[in-house]
Amino acid sequence: MRHLKVIVVCAGLFVFNSQQSVSAQVEVKEEVETKVSDKKAEMHAEKEEKKAELKEKKAEMQDKKADLKDKRETLKGEKAELKEDMKEEREQMQEKMKNATEEEKAEIKGAMKEKQTAKRADLSEKREALKAEREAYKGDKEAYKKERLETVKARMAKSNERLTKSDQLITNGKERLAKAKAKLEAQKAEGTVTEEQIAKREATFKKVEEKLAKHENSVKRTKEQIELRKETLSKLEEVKE
Repeated sequence: MRHLKVIVVCAGLFVFNSQQSVSAQVEVKEEVETKVSDKKAEMHAEKEEKKAELKEKKAEMQDKKADLKDKRETLKGEKAELKEDMKEEREQMQEKMKNATEEEKAEIKGAMKEKQTAKRADLSEKREALKAEREAYKGDKEAYKKERLETVKARMAKSNERLTKSDQLITNGKERLAKAKAKLEAQKAEGTVTEEQIAKREATFKKVEEKLAKHENSVKRTKEQIELRKETLSKLEEVKE
């Protein structure tokens, strides 16, 4: 009987120890699983944070690229405009110099040089002003874009004004040329004009036609500038919206 009690006690102790061991294993397993789960959650949070940072950096880079592209387009338009203005002024200067004295020619050249220097300086100032604007509006992109929108609109209006003026010059020039040619043909038919006069007038017609062709090329370039500005306006208005 005593032996039986000992056996029962030993069996009870064994079962108790087994239960404790199983409980300890379960606790360790749960602790490990909790740690793994926490680590996974921490890693996921870090990953999401890095992803958000990367996304933000990409957005900043895209903004910088867009601003740089906008600046380049602006300067490109300014240079094209300056080139166009200088070309027109050179043509006007050549016309003035045809019948000018040497002294007048020197004055015309000097005035032309001064104008060109002033325009280049103006372009340089605008470039610096644009840079300053970008710095001033660094923290306020919307204000910068709004300012840029107004600037491009003003230049667009100037280009449209020039286009209207050039178109009118071409139209009037062609009308006058057509009338002069018709008059010459009538005089030829009547026999009231000499061969020398005919040759002179035809040479004049040729010069007028060349001048009109130059104006037409100028109109073409102005239209190209307007199209470029339309694209810039469209992009700026999209950003504004």
